[in-house]
Amino acid sequence: ITIASLIIILLLLRHLSSATTLSIIPASLIFGGAMGNLIDRLRLGYVIDFIDVRLWGNFHWPAFNFADAAIVIGTFTLFYSLHQTGLFRKVYGHTHKTKN
Repeated sequence: ITIASLIIILLLLRHLSSATTLSIIPASLIFGGAMGNLIDRLRLGYVIDFIDVRLWGNFHWPAFNFADAAIVIGTFTLFYSLHQTGLFRKVYGHTHKTKN
């Protein structure tokens, strides 16, 4: 799955070459995070999640690493930037119509 994700992100980066920096940076974060996790997986056979957050009471956030954080931040930022630049409308060829 990681290798397929890397290929998709490379294709996306190639497609976004004429897009704004607001699209290229998040895609690069996703690519870098996927590469970091792939390196761990190839080197160790598993990914090391070393950030362990415990909040008030017994609430425990799932452990993660910087690569995971980069993937999540990059994904949300990419969707936001694609929406803001109108690339979603360009790809899907339509806009949302509302009834008056």
